[in-house]
Amino acid sequence: MIPRTGCSSRRPPKESPAGDLRQVEGGRALRDCLANQGEYAIRARLTVLEHMTDHRTDKPLFDFLDLDVSEIHERPTAIAEIRAGTLHGSIIRNVYSPEEAAIIAARLERGDPGFSADPFRKSVHLADPPRIYGRTLNNCAPDLRQYCAEAADFRRRCRELFCGMQDFEERITEVFRALTGGLPVEVPVGPEPGQIYAPATIRLLPQGHGITPHADNSLYDKPQAWHLSTLTEPALLSFFLTLSLPQSGGELVVYALRWEDFRPGMEAANRLHVKHGETTLIGDAASYVRTFASMSFKPGVGDLFIFNAGRYFHEVTPGTDGARCTIGGFIAPSRDHERLYYWS
Repeated sequence: MIPRTGCSSRRPPKESPAGDLRQVEGGRALRDCLANQGEYAIRARLTVLEHMTDHRTDKPLFDFLDLDVSEIHERPTAIAEIRAGTLHGSIIRNVYSPEEAAIIAARLERGDPGFSADPFRKSVHLADPPRIYGRTLNNCAPDLRQYCAEAADFRRRCRELFCGMQDFEERITEVFRALTGGLPVEVPVGPEPGQIYAPATIRLLPQGHGITPHADNSLYDKPQAWHLSTLTEPALLSFFLTLSLPQSGGELVVYALRWEDFRPGMEAANRLHVKHGETTLIGDAASYVRTFASMSFKPGVGDLFIFNAGRYFHEVTPGTDGARCTIGGFIAPSRDHERLYYWS
């Protein structure tokens, strides 16, 4: 990747002479280590060899494709490469201009066009909580009726939000189609006639708020994904378009730890908790994720970011002097690989 703005790598700290440096591959070895050393063995340095090789060199931890939106037709296999792991993600610059993104952010700040806000569960008591505009599939009833009804409302309001510039769904469809070599790109239709999924949701993080380490692959284990799992391959990528950024902080930090290597050990140690359709890291588990090498990204306003959020743990750091606002969701190919779906 050729860095332009907002990309940095961090290598893991050196182990003290008394530290237990162990290299393990896969969930079984991690589970055995936890069983042998006790609940807090996660404090030991455990490395996944496949993703630690480049830490001894000057190469970036992850390989990200950095393109201007005018160049997207030159990479018709980009999304396939990200899914295959030959690329880890992509930054598409200037999908909307900074001026257009500023207009959209200002409209949201004024309360136009009247989206319903869903505060983060642990922040509902705050005067200015972090919140999501629109209903996510992660946070809905399994029958999807209310979700699809709110999705239709979100689509209408989103068209108003982007009034005077290219419609969001039109623009994002163009970009995804170019990055898949011309495959049809669609928002999934629901299980009942007239229903449709949400194309995206909007996430607002006021200053001082971030999002702790997590991975998104657990979506397909949830009851509300029963219909989606009949349409798409059960391996998703994430996308978001940046609308506003704080002066400092607000970076996306991606860790060299994969969900499939982490989950078995955490379940064995009872450090992984699933409730209300969300997967949460308990106690030292979140701190453990942060011991892995990482790479930080801060795309500019108007830029689109795509990466394998289902596989790699990631978090958003708290910002200062301003809010972080993004619009985005997930993408996955259809079961027959004849089209690409996107939703939130």
